[in-house]
Amino acid sequence: MVDTANFLASIRPESIEIRFCERFDGQSRIWNFEKHSHTEFELIYFLDGGARIHAGEEELDAGLFDLVIYPPGVIHEERLNAGFRNEIICFWFDLGPVQPFSHGISVRDSTGEIRVLIEALYHEAISRRSYSRELVAAYVQALLLLVRRWFVDPPKEDHGLVGRCLSYLHEHYTEDFEIEAMAHAVAVSPSYLFRSFKKKMGVTPMHYRNTLRIEKSKLLLCESDRRIELVALDLGFQDVKYFSNLFKQLVGQTPGVFRKLNRSL
Repeated sequence: MVDTANFLASIRPESIEIRFCERFDGQSRIWNFEKHSHTEFELIYFLDGGARIHAGEEELDAGLFDLVIYPPGVIHEERLNAGFRNEIICFWFDLGPVQPFSHGISVRDSTGEIRVLIEALYHEAISRRSYSRELVAAYVQALLLLVRRWFVDPPKEDHGLVGRCLSYLHEHYTEDFEIEAMAHAVAVSPSYLFRSFKKKMGVTPMHYRNTLRIEKSKLLLCESDRRIELVALDLGFQDVKYFSNLFKQLVGQTPGVFRKLNRSL
């Protein structure tokens, strides 16, 4: 831990050059599953799935919303978790000369802060708009600071678990999945996930998903003319009657009344 923190603190790039930027899944032909290394830093952020990774002198378990960093020269190999869809955002950065380092670095993005930066970095890197180069450099510097802070002041385990669950729910709230699927994705038992989530959030994971769906439906009802049954389907509700009853229970009005009152403002 100390060695990693010192290594990260030693990275003080005078210039930042992006050599590769792509978003792809486990079926992509550009994903190199053979042992290899780079002269640049490689960053991988898991949007879905996970992998068992051999990186230099260490084995890493990367999961949903984890960031993995391979310093220059570190030989690495990813073995994807079977049975899950995998999707990543991958970058190669030239950060100038750095001291030698012997293994990969894994950070659990429990608060979602890293994901926000990764998404902004990706979109800026592919946009090539005015000041994109400067913004990319600023995002990389901010990302390095967040990673350094993770090693100096790592989040508590339970907070990390619930944070990963919240990220999963916000990513997949329109999908029809059971708690077992989410527990598998975050690598804990369903019962432990249920207890930890309810203790911190005050509601069950599936109740939170329904609340999130209803909040999204309010926006769709106000900003579109889609029929109520289609709005329900868009958000993962197969039964429009159940959607309407849940909406009235949580909002105090039926979807139709809510749309009429709020679209007239």
